[in-house]
Amino acid sequence: MRFRIFAILLAFGVMTSVILQSARASAQTVFGPVGVSFSVPQTFDPTQVVFTNVTPQMVPLSDLLFPGLEVHSQVPGVTTGFIRDIDALKFDFFYDGPISINSLSSGGYDPWTVTASSTSLPMGIFHSLTFTKNPLGNSAPVNDNFDPSGPDFLSFANFWINDNANGDFAAYIQQHPDFQATITPDTTGGLDRPAPTTNVTPEAGSVWLLVAGGLPLAGTLRARFRRARR
Repeated sequence: MRFRIFAILLAFGVMTSVILQSARASAQTVFGPVGVSFSVPQTFDPTQVVFTNVTPQMVPLSDLLFPGLEVHSQVPGVTTGFIRDIDALKFDFFYDGPISINSLSSGGYDPWTVTASSTSLPMGIFHSLTFTKNPLGNSAPVNDNFDPSGPDFLSFANFWINDNANGDFAAYIQQHPDFQATITPDTTGGLDRPAPTTNVTPEAGSVWLLVAGGLPLAGTLRARFRRARR
């Protein structure tokens, strides 16, 4: 008799567990794919993230949503007054859905290469993307601002996520308002370049370009002024 009661209670417990798990699964939001884009040189002017050393920086997950981020390097070089190129950038973030990755460029430069991984963790799907300057190709580096009167034209990088038509990434951010993304720079293979001697603010000029010719024209014209030597 005791065994029968124990069996009944055990069966009831298993059924309850299955019902609860099914309820959780049905309540879990299914997020669709979103596009992740990275471009060097940059083509527009979103929020700036400036690295003065190679320590990783954390930004709100919402900062990744288009127009995303503009990455600069102010990492000191070996020579005083020089800035070290960032030649690799790693982006880590959570999003419970698939992503498609685009590595872009402009002005005749080659796109950076990308390695990616996605791992299911208790907190969600963890995406890790590393973009690396092609050492054998004509890839622009990430440095800081451009100096029209100097010997080098320096460039920045853009990183952004294009949401899908359903707004899944924005919905995911609303569900996880405290989530952050981590950006880690690497200067191991970077060159030292003279720091800009003229304080140029391209963001101010972008407003006129957008009015004159729209975002594509602005990106094309600005990319021409941000050429960088290998």
